[in-house]
Amino acid sequence: MNAAVQQSRRTSAPSRLARNLILGGLLFLSVFPSAWAAPDTGTLRDWIMQMKVDRRGPFSRVLWFCADGAKLAPRPYACVPHGGGKQHGELNEHAQTLRANGYFVANVLAELDPEAFARLADASDRFKQILIEQFLIRTDDGWILRKARYYRGALQEEDERRAARRLLMTLLQQPDWLSRDFLVLRAGARLLAHGEDGTTITELRERAADLSERDPGFADLKSKIHVQPDATDIERVRRYAKQLNAPELVRDYASLADLMAQVYSPRTLSSQLQTLVKQSGGHPLLNRVVRDGMARFEAAQAAEQRLTLTAGLMAKLRDMLGGPYEPGLRLAMLDTSLALEAAHFTAATELGKQLSAASRQRRIHWLGAGIQAAYGAGLLSKRQYRALDASLARLGGHEVKLATYKTELDYLALVPAWAERQLEFHFQEPVQRLTAIEPMAALFVHDILRGGPLLFYSSVLDGLLRDANRLAGVRKILFGKEVGSGVRALNPGVARGTLHLAPATAEDGYAPDGIYILPETTSRLPPVAGIITAGEGNLLSHVQLLARNLGIPNIVVDPELIPDLSRAAGRNVLLAVSPAGSVQLSEAPPPDS
Repeated sequence: MNAAVQQSRRTSAPSRLARNLILGGLLFLSVFPSAWAAPDTGTLRDWIMQMKVDRRGPFSRVLWFCADGAKLAPRPYACVPHGGGKQHGELNEHAQTLRANGYFVANVLAELDPEAFARLADASDRFKQILIEQFLIRTDDGWILRKARYYRGALQEEDERRAARRLLMTLLQQPDWLSRDFLVLRAGARLLAHGEDGTTITELRERAADLSERDPGFADLKSKIHVQPDATDIERVRRYAKQLNAPELVRDYASLADLMAQVYSPRTLSSQLQTLVKQSGGHPLLNRVVRDGMARFEAAQAAEQRLTLTAGLMAKLRDMLGGPYEPGLRLAMLDTSLALEAAHFTAATELGKQLSAASRQRRIHWLGAGIQAAYGAGLLSKRQYRALDASLARLGGHEVKLATYKTELDYLALVPAWAERQLEFHFQEPVQRLTAIEPMAALFVHDILRGGPLLFYSSVLDGLLRDANRLAGVRKILFGKEVGSGVRALNPGVARGTLHLAPATAEDGYAPDGIYILPETTSRLPPVAGIITAGEGNLLSHVQLLARNLGIPNIVVDPELIPDLSRAAGRNVLLAVSPAGSVQLSEAPPPDS
């Protein structure tokens, strides 16, 4: 064979291989075009909407996923010869593409290896996206699982709960997570169902399955109870039973609903504290702290006592979480902290009825409890907590100078912004990422803020700030008329633009140079020049959180002033809000005057 032929053969074989690879790749892309390039966000949003209405949601089919890697049809005990396994839905192509491009939705916790997950370089981001997805599922009627909740076998609730528990306990063993991500771990304990699967839950599932066998019309609701159960299923079962004419079935459905009420009833703080006392028996210091807190709480009669006690114990549990405890005990500490927060919120709601009649010193005491609870919830750093405690101490004397009163309250008014920044530090990137495909994800941070201890704190502080401004002679002037009350400054700044009433719908749009009279309940807002909030807005209202993030001047006006302001709609106005609390709203002079 001559050299030329040999050279030809040496080059032709690789050429054929390369050509075959290229052709194979083109064929692969023609079948799975999404595998290489991410579709635009508009397409991804369409996929999310499709999953919400598809009866299988993000899944294509249900399979057994065996320990040895085998995937088998959903028949009983299919994985037994393969070392065991889990049955759940297989993600469809759209869900897989979303995940491949960093949108970690459609999470099946049962398939996670907790130790391997904790070692991932992006474990923190993935975990936060898991939590935001749980928020969306809770607030948007199941979100992408809206119909898939009724898809039998797609998710095994007991497997998901056990997997969530294993994942949380694995992360609670990581020193970096304990020191850096306390707030995130606590959010995980709040959002991920992780209670141990006891006989009551097993019985509930068995009863639902039995009723479905006897009554095929119950099949979809039974699947919901098995796939993604929650407390709303109780009323669903009761409504379903009302339409039946079979007395025996009606009786059995009533029994099922009663059992569900027992399973999903929130645990009282006392029972949670008792559980933690038992689990902390081998740790004398923690055991003593919890026993003392439980005794004090059970003896407390007044809401004010409960407010203070729950806040103090929340702060102590946060400080102690990094101690030499096993992960199960640490998880119990987080669960107890959440139960304390719920009791704190209840006490605050009771005290809200007394707010207008409470003395200054009493309200300042309530602020202290709110700061302590916010620290215990992870919303404030240790350094911020100490600085705020020192500020409160300067307000604690019998005689406080007006300048000190005003200065310290202005400092305490920073707390909601600090808490929001803390949440954004941890969650802003995953929130922004998921907001691109689901706008409701943008509400995640605000939901945590407004559902925690700072809601009452902001109401208390708002009244004290108004009191300080009145004493300091801070002026509020609307179109040349001084207003003694009914106007409050929330976000400082200066804006010039046309005064508008709120658009009837979001689709009507906002003018970027407009100054808008908005309801306190507005949850979405594009950048505008200025905001006049109508109603009971405070430092933690949706509008104020949006205004602060966007740097927009914002004032609150009482409803009785709205008619006068509405008559000025369409006019060019100047809104000036000083950091000290002064407000001026007037006709804007011509640009060249």
